Amino acid sequence: MIWGLVALLVVGPLLVLAAVAGQLRSRQETLQRQLAAAAAQQTAQRAALQPGQQRLQGELAALQRRAELGRRRSVALRQRMAQLRP
Repeated sequence: MIWGLVALLVVGPLLVLAAVAGQLRSRQETLQRQLAAAAAQQTAQRAALQPGQQRLQGELAALQRRAELGRRRSVALRQRMAQLRP
């Protein structure tokens, strides 16, 4: 009787862990398939763009990076100015 209880206390959590691990593995596989499908779609969309559109997208990405750098510099400058104030 006591050994059955001990076995239940040991095996029960292991069964729960196995079930959770199975669900996580299944979810991971689903997410990996979705990511692969999105990457394939993005690749197809890029291939379908005209050369001028590709150039404009590149320029837009560069401008967005520059704007983000400008925002970061502005925040850093404001922080430094705040530190210098008496």
